[in-house]
Amino acid sequence: MTGRSASLRGRLVLRVRLGDEKLAAAVAGALRPDDRDAPAGISLEQRVEGDQVVYEMVFEGGARILYTVRNIADELLEHMGAAARSVQDIK
Repeated sequence: MTGRSASLRGRLVLRVRLGDEKLAAAVAGALRPDDRDAPAGISLEQRVEGDQVVYEMVFEGGARILYTVRNIADELLEHMGAAARSVQDIK
């Protein structure tokens, strides 16, 4: 062992089917401002595919990057649920 921490690289794709194309577009639009400031070592891309909101995270860093990726994924899923409920309540 050289004393350096291992560098981890990976990709995580979150694909959430909302059952309606307009709902997916509305949820994606509501979350878009949160996508601008990804932490160092992480790139985040959002897109809508039919009735799905898709987030793709590409990451690289030390072991702690996995905690950051997990926290971002958890937050995205939480925010998607809240946004979907809000839009459905308006209908």
